[in-house]
Amino acid sequence: MVASNSAKGGFKGLAATVGTLFVAVCCVIVFIVSGMWSGVSDLANRIAPGYGGNGTTDVNAVPEAMRGTDATGHSLRSVLDELASTPATGSMTPQQTESLRQALDKLDSQAAGDPAKATKTESLRQRLRSILNQQRAKQSEGKADTADDGRKTHQDAPKYTDVYGGDWSLAIADLDTLKVVKAEPQGYDRDKRFLSSWGDAEIEGCDAKPNKATTRDLILRRDLTDTKLDKYCRVVSGTLDDPYTGRKIAFTRGKHSADVQIDHRVSLVEAWALGADEWTDEQRNRFANDPAELVASDGPANMEKSGGFDFDAKSDPVWLPSNKAYACPYLASRVSVKKTYGLGVTEAEKAQTERELQGCIAG
Repeated sequence: MVASNSAKGGFKGLAATVGTLFVAVCCVIVFIVSGMWSGVSDLANRIAPGYGGNGTTDVNAVPEAMRGTDATGHSLRSVLDELASTPATGSMTPQQTESLRQALDKLDSQAAGDPAKATKTESLRQRLRSILNQQRAKQSEGKADTADDGRKTHQDAPKYTDVYGGDWSLAIADLDTLKVVKAEPQGYDRDKRFLSSWGDAEIEGCDAKPNKATTRDLILRRDLTDTKLDKYCRVVSGTLDDPYTGRKIAFTRGKHSADVQIDHRVSLVEAWALGADEWTDEQRNRFANDPAELVASDGPANMEKSGGFDFDAKSDPVWLPSNKAYACPYLASRVSVKKTYGLGVTEAEKAQTERELQGCIAG
């Protein structure tokens, strides 16, 4: 009888232990699943202070808690792990940069097909794109090929950065992935189809209440130097090194605000004609306010550009800036934007873009 009770007690103890282990395993699974998404949403603020826009690049500041977070798959996780072990110079290898680009492509692809996911990962994608821009710019610094006559060709246009870091062959590779379509601009209405005003924005380092900053202020803050803000976080002055004309423009908010305008590299009418007509209003509004698509520019040059695309042209339909040094980054940025949003290209546009980018490679 004693033995029987002892056996029963043993079985009960074993069952309790198994039950406890089962609950623990379930908790771990729940923790991992929930923690992975939490890591993704928080990564924009936690990946590293140096990549938060404050001008430093200490990759060793990547928090321990974020190392190994599988945000979009193994590639991003391995990049973060490698970032954490990279010297404090903040430089990544070309392989790391390419892995990060692939990870960002996955996020962008998911965002393009899921508005809810796009909203949740927007800050993360912007942060990763910022890292990518910094690293590619670093890798292109000082790269200047010498032609047979001894002159420097400066293939990478170091004065102007782009998502490809001056590697135009990557832009051409992405161009080849874009769908060739016929432009259909009918039905376009900027205010009804895209936006009637800029969206709200947060300016880093400005905690004013109320905050009246818009996307326009965000781009002015990014692209101008010596900027000053008012008590509402709006940019009131600064200097633009205009990429379209090569001129320096003094900006002052007020009656001369239009001297500096914010341009969509892929104009809204072009986007509409090449695929955005099938988007939701939310997707079109996000596109219209995407910093990766926007650039501060000379007002008159932007007005002259207008839609930037000649739908009736049999060849060379894409507008190009008068500043030749910016032509390569301009075209490459357009390719990146179209790849991110799944927009198409016309046959004439593709031919012009590839020809020009090949010329950029040749110098």
